[in-house]
Amino acid sequence: MKFRATFAVLALAGLCAAGVTFAADTKPAANQPAPSPAEKAYADWMQKNVPGDAHKMLAQCVGEWNTSSKMWMAPGAPPQTTTGTSSVKMILDGRYLQEQASGNMGGIPFNGIATTAYNVQSKKYEGTWVDNMSTAIYHCDGTYDPATKSITMTGTTYDPVSAKDVTTKTVTRFIDDKSHVFEWWAPDASGKMYKSMEITYTRQ
Repeated sequence: MKFRATFAVLALAGLCAAGVTFAADTKPAANQPAPSPAEKAYADWMQKNVPGDAHKMLAQCVGEWNTSSKMWMAPGAPPQTTTGTSSVKMILDGRYLQEQASGNMGGIPFNGIATTAYNVQSKKYEGTWVDNMSTAIYHCDGTYDPATKSITMTGTTYDPVSAKDVTTKTVTRFIDDKSHVFEWWAPDASGKMYKSMEITYTRQ
């Protein structure tokens, strides 16, 4: 983080000092000074972070959705069901997928915001989640499996039942352009992972 902040300051300082517009593959005009090292570094950084096919795949989730959720408090327990809505869009020039979800949890109004990214540097998908029933930001990352058309990510979150941090897994399965399914996996009382939540998205 410190490197990125320092890099950004140097790059912006170089841009302001030069006061010129440039492209990574464009030579400076005869009457213009050559790009500074900061300008060259900035152009290279931007070129390496252009959204690609992975971002196009994420963009397939853009739109308005109805959600149907099932939650299991323990393996084999009858599921609790609820419905809601989700509004999804791409932000920051197609670099991130942002979802705003609404529904209810145990009869209480529930709202959450998810952000999903594909990090071209690490070649991994990354996700965050915040909602009105917590004060923490959930982080996870993982990869896409073309054979199952699914993104699987792992993360860590605080479990109020066991009063400790636990490892979690999310799986997003892409069915078609009108539906996809999100799964949340967490450890049971014995520590074995089980699917504790499943949300089916149906395009409005």
